[in-house]
Amino acid sequence: MIIPSILLTQLLSRPEVRVESARGLTVTAEGIPVIQGSGFEYYAPGWTKGYYSSRYNQQTVKKLADGSIQLTFKSGDELASGTQTIRQDGSKLTIDYVFNWSGPSPAKVEVTLGNLWAPVFDKGMLVSDSTTASLEPRIFKSKNDGEERKFTPNSLNFRLDSRLGKVSVNADRPLTLFDARDYEWASGDNQFWLGAQDLDVSAGHPATFHCEYQVDIQTPILSGIQTRSLTAQAAPNLIAPDEGLPILIPKPKVADLKFDQPIEISDGLQVVADRPASLQIDTALRRRFLLPERRQAPRKVFSSTSETLPKDGYELKIAPSGISIRAGGLAGRESAIARLVSLAFAKNGRLWLPTGRITDQPAIAWRGVHLFVGPTATDFHRKLWDRFLKPLGFNHVVLQCERTSWETLPVIDTP
Repeated sequence: MIIPSILLTQLLSRPEVRVESARGLTVTAEGIPVIQGSGFEYYAPGWTKGYYSSRYNQQTVKKLADGSIQLTFKSGDELASGTQTIRQDGSKLTIDYVFNWSGPSPAKVEVTLGNLWAPVFDKGMLVSDSTTASLEPRIFKSKNDGEERKFTPNSLNFRLDSRLGKVSVNADRPLTLFDARDYEWASGDNQFWLGAQDLDVSAGHPATFHCEYQVDIQTPILSGIQTRSLTAQAAPNLIAPDEGLPILIPKPKVADLKFDQPIEISDGLQVVADRPASLQIDTALRRRFLLPERRQAPRKVFSSTSETLPKDGYELKIAPSGISIRAGGLAGRESAIARLVSLAFAKNGRLWLPTGRITDQPAIAWRGVHLFVGPTATDFHRKLWDRFLKPLGFNHVVLQCERTSWETLPVIDTP
C-alpha cells in the first residue's frame, strides 16, 4: 500500500467569513469549520423571562461600503434592537456589538461570540491572561453545570493552540470558555462555547461589546512517498448490515414476501403517468441510500384504482415482470407507495426489493399524534411527517398552540 507522508507546514490564508440570519458568524479556514455560529439573548435578570433570541428570529445582513458585514436586528415589540459589525483584515476579525433596550425594566444580554468546533483543538492547550489548561475531553459530574465545564476563570483574552495552528481572541469584557461537548442544550454538538454573560442594558443605556479574533490555521501538505506493508486485521466493534428479515411496521393484513428472490431497483422506480409520486419515491430512496449512476431506465410501477377496496386500502404486488399498486383511493395509494419505499434494501452495492404481495388497510380510521409548536418547529415537523409519521400510517395531528397571541388569551404569548 502506498501512503503519502505528511509534513505540517504553516500555509496561512485568509479565512472564509460568513454572517447569516439566525445563525450568526461562521468562519472556515483551510476548509476547516473553526467557528460554527454565534448569537445573543435578551433576558430578565436571573433568566426569569426571555425577551429576544437571535436564534429564533430573523435579522438583516448587509455588506457596507468599507467591505465590513453588518447584522441588524429588532424584536417584534421593538424593545430590543442593535447591530453586529464584522471587519476582516486577512486572518484578523474585529467584531463590534451594540445592544439597545427600551423596556420598562433593565435587562441582560448574553453573547455567544462563537461556537468553536472542538476537533480543531484536539490535544491542544488553552492560554489565558491568568493560567493555562488542557483542551482534552474531561469527565463531568453534571450535564448542565456551566461552571464545572469552564476551562479557566473568565479572561479578557484566550489563545487556543493545537497541531493545526491557533485561534486567539481578545475582548473589552471578560470572556467565558467552556466545554459544550455533550452539554445539555448541545447534545451531539462537538463544540466549545465562547462568549460573554450578563451584559447590563436598559432604556437609554445601550451595552456595547468589542472583540478581536486571530485565526491562524495550518494546512498539511504532501511531501514525498513512503511504502508500507499492512496486514489485514478484523476491526473491533464492527457493525455490519442486518440481513435478517425486517419487521414490517405497521404490520400488514397479508404479507407474502420473498427477500431471497429480489428484483433490482438500482436505476430507480417510476410511477407511470405520475411524476409527483415518482419524485416522492426518488427523494425517499436517496435519503436512505447513496444510489449508483443509472445504467438504464427506471423500473416502472403501475397504479390503478379499485372500487372493491376500501378508500385507504391497497394491494401491492412486486414481481420480475412488474410492480403494481391497486388502491381504493388516494390514501390507499399513498400508503402503498410509502410501503414500497420502506421495503428497499441494499446488498452487494445495488438496491433491491423483495418479490411477493402485500394487502393492507388501517384497522383504525383516526390515527393521530400530539405535537407542539415553536420557532423552529415547521421544518422539523415537515421532516418528522415525511420520514416517519406518514410511512407509519398516521393521518391526523393534534397541534398544541400555546404561548401564542390568541385574542381570547392575550397574556400567554412569549417570544
